[in-house]
Amino acid sequence: MIYDSLIFDLDGTLWNPCSSVAIGWTNGAHELGIDKVVTPLEIESICGLEYNQCIQKIFPELNNESIAPIKTVLNKYEKDAITKHGGQLYPNVIDELKYLKTMYDLYIVSNCQEWYLDYFLEEFKLKTLIIDWESHGRTGNPKQDNISAVIHRNDIKSAVYIGDTDGDANAAKLSGTPFIYAAYGFGDTEATQKIDSICELKKLLL
Repeated sequence: MIYDSLIFDLDGTLWNPCSSVAIGWTNGAHELGIDKVVTPLEIESICGLEYNQCIQKIFPELNNESIAPIKTVLNKYEKDAITKHGGQLYPNVIDELKYLKTMYDLYIVSNCQEWYLDYFLEEFKLKTLIIDWESHGRTGNPKQDNISAVIHRNDIKSAVYIGDTDGDANAAKLSGTPFIYAAYGFGDTEATQKIDSICELKKLLL
């Protein structure tokens, strides 16, 4: 199939921020009086989920009424850690995006917070490469709706979504968008198309 647009997930697809996020969540937990050290592996296990779901997975003892004030604190400390320590781009991401930009329009749709995606784009100077982007943190909508919104407002005719989790695969399916599994990321899912590094994407597409 010939595509005109590539829509990327963020965590586990373009970069790995888990060490920094773990620091932020650990600091936030301590501020809240929760005696817990959050590990990078725990963060990997929740990447791709919506923020409230992430909190429920890491802190299962909390009830729904507790999440809102805790979310504010965790988000603050996560932002502090990300802006201080950053995240690790996967190898050759920038060069590959520059190459792909010569043939496709590029987009990002993530379940992250709005500030988080803005930080990523600014930190790596990607706003000249990425035409449009959307996040659950900005809209409050599920990923499939945000994929559909990006497709609709940019009049995209034929897109493919590239992500690393079962949630990404399901969101792509629900939005009616083909899916490519980034098998080097955090998740595990069944897919007819997969890549083991972002460098393999151009070969698969061509």
